[in-house]
Amino acid sequence: MNTISAERILLVESDPDIRDLSAHPALEPLGTHVQVVADVNAAIQYAARSAPDLVIADLNLPGLSGKDLLVALNSLGFRFR
Repeated sequence: MNTISAERILLVESDPDIRDLSAHPALEPLGTHVQVVADVNAAIQYAARSAPDLVIADLNLPGLSGKDLLVALNSLGFRFR
């Protein structure tokens, strides 16, 4: 039996309207698993546990920015292309 796992997308967005529009209606029909979080700390915790295949992040998040998230993920060993 050949089992193909869905790609895991981590969406980091603080605006609930944008989260609702982009996460499940737009991405899940493509066969992906979408995890939605609202801030950088939650994103780092999720990424450390689940190693997403793709991270989509708002660069203007409150508190730590999307750029801070990229630095943190890089320090955890994630490589970006």
